[in-house]
Amino acid sequence: MLILKTILTMTEGKMMVSNKLLFIVVVLCCLFACNEKKPSSYKVHSNQNFIRTDTMTSVSVVKGRNIRFIPDTSICNIALDSHISIEREFGDIMGDSINEKNGYEVFYFSNIDTSEYLTLVFFPGNTKNAFSRFVISKFETRPINRRLSYTRCSVFSTESQIKLGISITELEEIKGRGYLKTQKSNFEIYTYSVTSDINSPFYRRYKLPIYSAIYRFKNNKLVEFEFGFENP
Repeated sequence: MLILKTILTMTEGKMMVSNKLLFIVVVLCCLFACNEKKPSSYKVHSNQNFIRTDTMTSVSVVKGRNIRFIPDTSICNIALDSHISIEREFGDIMGDSINEKNGYEVFYFSNIDTSEYLTLVFFPGNTKNAFSRFVISKFETRPINRRLSYTRCSVFSTESQIKLGISITELEEIKGRGYLKTQKSNFEIYTYSVTSDINSPFYRRYKLPIYSAIYRFKNNKLVEFEFGFENP
């Protein structure tokens, strides 16, 4: 009996030691596994961030090619069909005088360094000093013997950053590719047209249904552009 008890006691002791060793091994394995998971988790997170960044980059590239055309409505703090913007900057420029071209009243403005000029076109029946179409051209093409006023603008740039000198690619990145392309002499002409729904905010604001923007390029440089409403 004494020998049997001694054997059982030794066996139990070995089992306890084995259990302790097993427990230690399990704990070490868990710790090792946890440490191994951290880098793996970090890699997944990094990949997710990379995918999001890559997607944003792709979207910006695609956006430049498929962006919906948004009309420009101002240049150099002058807004389409806004007599307030004209009178705030220049006063009553129309007065009682008539400066007609093709049946419309037109007024000319230069930028600071006289490298560009702006033509404001007034449609009959409009509010006085409210102009419905803007044309931006190189200064050397200006009409002779026409009164020319001066602005404080260094560059005639629209709110979407359209200005003389940009490339066709830059135009497409801003305005998209929903244009009609034509050729005239040495010029490539890109025309965008918008017909406003009578229930749209754009129509309710201006009460004119047809808006167009025309961009004339020579040697891949924008040399003249115009935008605004067509005479109803």
